[in-house]
Amino acid sequence: MRSIEQSKSFATIILFLYGSTFLACDFRPLYSTKIIGYNLYNQIFTQIDIKTTDNRLSQILRNAIFDRINPSGIVSKPKYRLDVTIKEDKAEIMLLRESTLTLAQYIVEVKWELIEIITNKALVNGQNERTSNFFINSSEYANLRAERAASFRAITELADDIRLHIALYFDRTGGERLDNQ
Repeated sequence: MRSIEQSKSFATIILFLYGSTFLACDFRPLYSTKIIGYNLYNQIFTQIDIKTTDNRLSQILRNAIFDRINPSGIVSKPKYRLDVTIKEDKAEIMLLRESTLTLAQYIVEVKWELIEIITNKALVNGQNERTSNFFINSSEYANLRAERAASFRAITELADDIRLHIALYFDRTGGERLDNQ
């Protein structure tokens, strides 16, 4: 019985030390309004318009980014423009022993830039790349589905990366570009 009580008190101490570690290192949630004084989703992300090239993959990426930063998708008076260019590549890299399957890589590279519309100044930019693997076999339909799933996985991860980079930019700058609200 005494050992159980000692274990509980030891666990309490560990939990306290673990929690105080986050406070000591200035840990705070990125999307919290209480700490940073503004809400990324309501005050910044809803003011971003996204411009992409006119191909299917770009439209999928645009929609994925909109789903993450502005689920309503309506930007009436944008203050920022996100310019995105996308490049895709597919490479067959390995023939397996059975000679019936080939492993392929689907590579998507995105270059993006967040621009303040009033000044036409680039605030932050980046380049991200994702690789998804899929198998090529004798079924053409299965190959198309596998390639489409690989592209969707890559696009989803890239959209998350772009959202995170934009959020980190505004977190670092303290929301200074919010018209001094």
